Amino acid sequence: MRILLTVHQFFPEHTTGTEVLTFQVARELVRLGHEVRIVTGYPLKRAPDSGVRFDRYDYQGLSIERYFHHESAPVGDQSNIAELEYDNRMFADWLRGFLD
Repeated sequence: MRILLTVHQFFPEHTTGTEVLTFQVARELVRLGHEVRIVTGYPLKRAPDSGVRFDRYDYQGLSIERYFHHESAPVGDQSNIAELEYDNRMFADWLRGFLD
């Protein structure tokens, strides 16, 4: 079975409760024979200099898709920072494509 786990931030930079739980669940699901991908965010300390908002990396055999965000930086055509918390159209478009 193909399984997608989501978490607000992840290893190796972030190593607290939900990150540990997500990691352990993912490892167990892989052990049971499932294909697991993790989608996570990464809080930037300053607004990104370039248009790069996504990357991919492996962490201990797990495939991680990461979205870079900053709490006060507009995204695409959205300048309302509060709106980005619940209706981030750039991320939604990326996620639809990823799921397809």
